[in-house]
Amino acid sequence: FNALDRDAVMESAKSINQQRYPNAEVVYVDQRNWIHYNTDGTYVQWYEGYVKILTEKGRRRYTSVTSSFTIPYNTTMFKIVEVIRSDGRAFEVDIEKNSREMVEQSQMESNIYNPNDKLLRVTIPEVNIGDMVHFIMFDDFTKARMPGTWSDYVTFEGTDPIVRCEYILVAPKDNPLRSVALKAEIPGTITSTEQTSGDEIVYSWIAGDVPRAYEEPQMPKLYTQAQRLLVSTIPDWETVSRWYWELSKPHIEKTTPQMEKTVNNLVRGIDDSDAKIKAIFHWVSQEVRYLGITAEKDAPGYEPHPVNMTFERRSGVCRDKAALLVSMLRIAGFEAFPVLIMNGPKKDPEVPQPYFNHAVCCVRQKDGTYLLMDPTDENTKELFPAYLNNQSYLVATPEGETLLTSPIAPAEKNMMHIETTGSLDKQGNLKAVSVLQFDGINDNAYRGFFSRLSPEERRQYFERVIKRIAPGSVLTAHDIVPSNMLDTSRGLKATLSFEVRDYYVQGGDMVMLPLVRVGGSIGMVNFLTREMGLKHRKYPYVTDVACGVAETFTLDLGQAVGKPVSLPDFDAVDNGGATWKRAVSVQDDVLISENTFTLNLPEYSSQEYLDLKQTLRKIEADSKKMPIFNPIAASTDHGLQPWYAPYKPDAVILEEVDEFDVANASSWTETKKIKMKVLTYAGKKRFSDLHVRYNPSW
Repeated sequence: FNALDRDAVMESAKSINQQRYPNAEVVYVDQRNWIHYNTDGTYVQWYEGYVKILTEKGRRRYTSVTSSFTIPYNTTMFKIVEVIRSDGRAFEVDIEKNSREMVEQSQMESNIYNPNDKLLRVTIPEVNIGDMVHFIMFDDFTKARMPGTWSDYVTFEGTDPIVRCEYILVAPKDNPLRSVALKAEIPGTITSTEQTSGDEIVYSWIAGDVPRAYEEPQMPKLYTQAQRLLVSTIPDWETVSRWYWELSKPHIEKTTPQMEKTVNNLVRGIDDSDAKIKAIFHWVSQEVRYLGITAEKDAPGYEPHPVNMTFERRSGVCRDKAALLVSMLRIAGFEAFPVLIMNGPKKDPEVPQPYFNHAVCCVRQKDGTYLLMDPTDENTKELFPAYLNNQSYLVATPEGETLLTSPIAPAEKNMMHIETTGSLDKQGNLKAVSVLQFDGINDNAYRGFFSRLSPEERRQYFERVIKRIAPGSVLTAHDIVPSNMLDTSRGLKATLSFEVRDYYVQGGDMVMLPLVRVGGSIGMVNFLTREMGLKHRKYPYVTDVACGVAETFTLDLGQAVGKPVSLPDFDAVDNGGATWKRAVSVQDDVLISENTFTLNLPEYSSQEYLDLKQTLRKIEADSKKMPIFNPIAASTDHGLQPWYAPYKPDAVILEEVDEFDVANASSWTETKKIKMKVLTYAGKKRFSDLHVRYNPSW
């Protein structure tokens, strides 16, 4: 490893300022990533970086530098950390005094603890805007994640501008790169070379003048969209599949008589194969808690614990629960396998790599397809949750399997079904009951949410839902089943009773009725569309699932209003990415409103995003349309009873006219004429004086 040319870096840094990079917090002046790997997959890595600080936010980012490592795979150390002032003076940080080793804390959010997953952080005591931070790190990878292979994933684009960046790879001739892919290339920013030197091959890629990327809400991880390089010595995905099968097999085979007894009890009396699978799945899902300490020796992060240990302890992380489910399904006679899956953006298929972040399992069906199952969630009703749709997965089999993509469940499988029935009294007050049926992803998400709430917190949540329906809405009763959220044999359902005072809108010779739409306040589809503020997008908009809401509102009008004058018309939308349809009818004094909205894709391209925004604008406009009726007085008493009688006001404005006489661009005269009828003593007291607000200087 040779360090970067310091004089060249300093010269380059002179022209880097906020005028040249107005939107940057820091700028990567130069970087060198140098790797030498061995035939067995072990390697050493040197990384050197010069970063110039342009803003206060950038300064705070570089009050420390951090490197992660996982024992027994690698150890890390900083060789040098220094601050270089704009005048060229350098101040080296005492690494020993300012470094701290700590356990990676983010893993705790997943209820997993790996004491060997660590961070090394070096604090930089003083760094100012305009300074450059220079550091060199060294990593020694003494254990390969997949023995005998080596692969890497490098980005040449990020949220900070890159002036120059090198990636140099020294490989043995007897284990060269089998596949290389440069994805999302920014034309003119990358050059590459390949040279042979003795028994080694030297690959290099140099990036220059790469502009910063701007992240967007609900986009895939930036590293999967940015300019990136993937390299690997692995010949194909089948090799990765066989490796994980051989790694998992000894642990899957650690069965016990008690496990066999449990499986036999679960499937006793069941003839249907699907029912047997569900019985075993729900036992592993609910009886084995998701938590664990990762301390495996052969392949930490990949290798499951022996299934007898997971069974006895009734706890484990995703790969432990998946392995246990595979073992119990095999006891029941099913051809089951562990599965590696990427919970997030799809993997680039051109370059085989063993990097996955989740483990599930599957059963091979008679037609050769795979029935996927994820027993991780203790509250799940579905074998395979919708949020894992459209994602890359690899089945671990003895013969090897290629990279596959999980199927997309249609929106119809992930609907919120809402039926609201209500009645209006003569005073215009609404009493109604809404029945909410949560299906698919809605059941999965809300069941987990409700399981963490107390009864009082659930009531408060439903109160917020009802208050969004109309001003003055009051929740009068609520019920949710099943009472035990772990009872996945019953679908999640909630019943809400509510009242709205002065529900209809009356004025002059007409009455307008707002249409109740509970589905605008509850359901996964609302969460998935709330980040659509951008007018245009560069990157896809990710929803992860196809889902929707189907709602019916049936209202008994009774004698509250007269005959309908006008019912709104709605044009249906079906553009492939989304559907929206609504209809309103009145028959025998009963109003029926039906509407359905579905998101049909787990990911929307830039153009599909624009189409979806147009659909949402139409929904917003349609939601403002209301049916219009004659007042009950006009249809029965022919005007004998004033339209405002049900309201009992203190006064009524019979006529109000404003006249403006504009003299010039800054002067005008306003004449206001009001005719008012006072109806009560309170009105007499209130309107016995006239108050006119004005500013004498105007």
